[in-house]
Amino acid sequence: MQAYISALIPRQEGTGMCLYILFSGCGFNCPSCNSPNLLENLQEHSVDLKDIKKEIQSQANFLKKVIFTGGEPTLQRLALLDLAKFCKSLNLQICIDTNGAKPETISALIKEDLLNGISLDIKAPFQEDIFEKATKSKTFFIQPTQILDDIKRTLQVITQNQEKIDIEITTLVTPGILYRKEDLIAIGEQIKDLRCTWIIKKFDNTDVKDKRFQGIEPPSAGFMNDLLEALQKEFPELPIELKD
Repeated sequence: MQAYISALIPRQEGTGMCLYILFSGCGFNCPSCNSPNLLENLQEHSVDLKDIKKEIQSQANFLKKVIFTGGEPTLQRLALLDLAKFCKSLNLQICIDTNGAKPETISALIKEDLLNGISLDIKAPFQEDIFEKATKSKTFFIQPTQILDDIKRTLQVITQNQEKIDIEITTLVTPGILYRKEDLIAIGEQIKDLRCTWIIKKFDNTDVKDKRFQGIEPPSAGFMNDLLEALQKEFPELPIELKD
């Protein structure tokens, strides 16, 4: 089986070694994206899963966890499930970074007990105009309302299975797109009853896809701390952290 995978990156995290598997291709076209080289299924990223499995197995004795990321790994459902089953056979923990737009794939991973953790990137409140501004995901065939409905379904799936998996929600604070306290609070309302940690990240203008954002300065530390304080006050039961 072939898949579009650009890289396998081992990284020490805490007391264990993790292997990041970077899938190519994404249904979103976020102007603040820091990985524009992963947005398309480039031919040079086409690999045989047998070779990926050999590489995973060669590192398995040193690994604690495999993290599927990208790009958007859930777009390549068959390859993702195949690799997840292989990793489980090696007794590795399995995590995924996703934008949540493919709830059926997330459901399949959980149903087959192939997921230990999920990092769900909620890029905007569930309002069509802000979401489209943040993701540029609208196409002739798919409207933002449909994508938002799919993300809501993903939230429902992980809420129903929150006793089985570790859940992290991430949100990027980007000047000109998502930076108002009211918009962050709207996201918080969607996840406040979820057993998760909410990671608030600040925009980084390094290697951003949209050249118009290359000259925009990241939010200041003071701004981010004030935002964190406001969110913690609004949602005292929800663990919220800042991360660069």
